[in-house]
Amino acid sequence: MSMVLAFITDSPSAARVASATLLMGRALGMRARFVHYGAEGSAGTARVRAVIDSADASVGRRDVADDEGASPVLDVRAVEPRTDRAIHACIAELKPTLVVIGAVQRERTLRDVFGSTARRVAQRSPCSVLLVSTRGREPGAWSRLLMGVEDGPHGRSLGGWMLHLARACGERSTLCLAHERKELARGGEEALNPPGVVRLDVGLDSGQLYGMAAERHQLADFAESLETQGVRIEAVTLPGRPGQEIARYAEDTRADVLGLVAPARPLGLLSRLLSHPVLLVLEHLPCAVLLYRPAASTESGVAS
Repeated sequence: MSMVLAFITDSPSAARVASATLLMGRALGMRARFVHYGAEGSAGTARVRAVIDSADASVGRRDVADDEGASPVLDVRAVEPRTDRAIHACIAELKPTLVVIGAVQRERTLRDVFGSTARRVAQRSPCSVLLVSTRGREPGAWSRLLMGVEDGPHGRSLGGWMLHLARACGERSTLCLAHERKELARGGEEALNPPGVVRLDVGLDSGQLYGMAAERHQLADFAESLETQGVRIEAVTLPGRPGQEIARYAEDTRADVLGLVAPARPLGLLSRLLSHPVLLVLEHLPCAVLLYRPAASTESGVAS
């Protein structure tokens, strides 16, 4: 069965991770499971268990046919010298559809170079990953979602996930579709208002107008390919450096979750040297970041 698997620590971010995990499980109709590296019976493990129970009571879950009414599973495992390797081994063992892990916005100097445990997991995980930021609104108050638009089935699958999440977040939720374009000068972004209607600028030359109008038609076509009923949809074009611009926009608009399609392959040193857009977003981490990996689309009934 499809599973949301969270790696949770005895830390101030535990409540955020627990709430986000259960919210995603409710949104996607998947059971939630938690893994904690610590000692069974310790005070830290007891605190983690209490946090999960509290989040379960407040968030609630969408019923799952063969697991109805069950509490989330907490799997306590022995502490490993290399937490990231232990996490990757656990992912290979349990084969989740989505992994949830907490992450801080800024790292210490050495971690800025080599990456934190959370970022290393996000870069190398074979499945989708949700990094829960320590900043911004609590998951229970999430309402503004942002996703990078990518043509093709994987982009639409991510769109499906984001719409499920928006509905789980409540009636006031908004999903903003963002298209990044490297060639345009910064400052030309415009929202589609109302949803699905292309609004053109009159203060641009014909070349800029043609390109931007085409992008807006593309955004409108993408929105129409999704089942958006019950969710407020916005759209924006973001000229500038891919990855950097959408992270900046997420921060400026106080987005709660930023969704992106990530490559199925691991993002290693070459991707870092070439400034892959996903890595630029992970370095900035303006909010919670959902990386959708194509492999997940074969395991989830709600992926598309």
